[in-house]
Amino acid sequence: MTRFRADFEQYKSMINLSEYASSLGYKKDKKLSSKNSVCMRNSANDKVIISVDSSSGHYIYFSVRDYSDNGTIIDFVANRKGKGWDSIISELSPWVSSAPPISNINYYQKDILASAKDTQAIINSLSQMKIALAHHYLESVRGVNHKTLASTRFSGKVLIDSRKNAIFPHVDKNGACGYEMRNKNFKGFSTGGKKCLWTSNWFKTDQRLVICESAIDSLSYYQIKGFDNDRFFSTGGTSEKTFFDEILVPSIKYFKGDIVLAVDNDDGGDRFIQQIKEESSINDFVIDRPSSRGYDWNKELTDK
Repeated sequence: MTRFRADFEQYKSMINLSEYASSLGYKKDKKLSSKNSVCMRNSANDKVIISVDSSSGHYIYFSVRDYSDNGTIIDFVANRKGKGWDSIISELSPWVSSAPPISNINYYQKDILASAKDTQAIINSLSQMKIALAHHYLESVRGVNHKTLASTRFSGKVLIDSRKNAIFPHVDKNGACGYEMRNKNFKGFSTGGKKCLWTSNWFKTDQRLVICESAIDSLSYYQIKGFDNDRFFSTGGTSEKTFFDEILVPSIKYFKGDIVLAVDNDDGGDRFIQQIKEESSINDFVIDRPSSRGYDWNKELTDK
């Protein structure tokens, strides 16, 4: 018993579960993976999310198709190869030997940044949600039509949870970190998450980076202006200096094109413009604000 436990413990942290999964036919989905989580699929349409627990150092996973299929590499093997201790040790011992199996680096992620349980819970929740190709609240109350939601610019960037809320995922430099929830008479943010950056899809042909104060304002601006080469960032109302220094300003300086500050026409928008100029040392922004004082871009849209 003691030997089995010792073997199992080293397997959990020493064997890259992403690499092992690739040996069973799973392949990394680059679009849905980040530094702290790896999405992998196999030919049988199983979809798993793999991460590293910061408290234990163990590689862990969960299957998006089966909520009961989750845990460490021990559970991953048991649920696919058999649950006997001897069979699990036989399966995994070569992976901690001096000559481990060779895997195709294109199919797995070599380095996975450890994440806290709150982040893992957020990634788990997001993976269960569906893409919002239409949403009653956004269309009927906010005036954001289904063509905008289903456009190549925003497809997959707005989700729907089990309560029919519109979900806007936030990311930091390591990946998913939280999400906004919006519905009629309801506004919330994920438990344990942090507000950071919501973005549209990116394309090499993008010529402008449009920065708005909310995801809904970004959708509204796109629907009003209709520029296909605009990339969108939403700050979600975040004004913390660390956010500007570590996320927003580096992103602005990296982008090769015009930077448009499409913020609200109010005191908050005034402060944002001043802050971004001070933090970035850039003054040649394009300023594009709603026509009336007190308006944001969604108010501009719905008042048309």
